[in-house]
Amino acid sequence: MTRNALRAAGAIGIAHVAIVIAGFAIQFQDVVDITLTAPKENLTTFFVDGDPSPVFLGGHLELLGYLLLLPFAAALYRHLRSAEPVSAFGALTSILAVTAFVATTLSPGFAAGAAALWIGSHGGDPASVEALNTLRNTTYVTSLAAYAFFFAAVGVSGLTGRSLPKWLSVPALVLAGWLAVGLAFFTDGQADLPAMVGLLWSLAAAIWMVSTKISSTDGARAAQVPAVSPA
Repeated sequence: MTRNALRAAGAIGIAHVAIVIAGFAIQFQDVVDITLTAPKENLTTFFVDGDPSPVFLGGHLELLGYLLLLPFAAALYRHLRSAEPVSAFGALTSILAVTAFVATTLSPGFAAGAAALWIGSHGGDPASVEALNTLRNTTYVTSLAAYAFFFAAVGVSGLTGRSLPKWLSVPALVLAGWLAVGLAFFTDGQADLPAMVGLLWSLAAAIWMVSTKISSTDGARAAQVPAVSPA
């Protein structure tokens, strides 16, 4: 991986964070609780009586932002893998986990929310709106489980291969544990804060990729050479 490619990936990571935050801010200009424990009248306020235009616009921006996480994570995978022994699988786990996170975030997560908004703004059945919103909320939980796996894999690979500074690797492991605990109490919103901190971690990692002085190559590393001779 060339130095310019690492910088480009870092720029994509910064764009990922900025676009997700912008999309969220546009989508929820008016703060309305539509979590699992929210009163049913809140669903009417948001999905039926509210203006769907900014919600759809913000949702599309968030969708783009989460898609940008994929090339950023792919570059991170390449960087982590270059420092791992042949038998290691931390980097591969990280890219599989982030792919699962993005896939479930988009569908059924965003898809269910968009369907609820469409039905609600077109005079649809309130029960259908509630069911789709419940699916959206529960998908958020399952997606964050994959997000936690991503951070755990990155942290382990970064520490064992020394491919990331400790100020990135250790917080990634802490985030993984924090998300796991938050998921156990998701109905109280305990997973929301670590999920937002996860964006800040990606921003920090992206800035490091843009500014780091190290060179990154695709060549074989000494750690990848078997220690035992075939003879």
